[in-house]
Amino acid sequence: MLQQNCATQLGQWLAGNENGSVYYCQTTNVVSLSLHYMTLRFEALAFRDLLGMMGFAQAEIQRIDQALNRPALSTQDRNCQGGALH
Repeated sequence: MLQQNCATQLGQWLAGNENGSVYYCQTTNVVSLSLHYMTLRFEALAFRDLLGMMGFAQAEIQRIDQALNRPALSTQDRNCQGGALH
């Protein structure tokens, strides 16, 4: 497959930190996600879908962590629903 080259090898730098960087090539409409020695290339719409999936997964991880870190209600506390005091 023949592709046009961007100004840089991966395209325009969009974001990054010590763990990796995100690049976008407007000419080919490709988003490149570089993590250390690995680069994943996505069509722009597939990258958007990946972000949605990752955001949902992160929210689930936080929900699971909160559920595991929340102290379990005792039997007595469960019988006092609605804030009623006995």
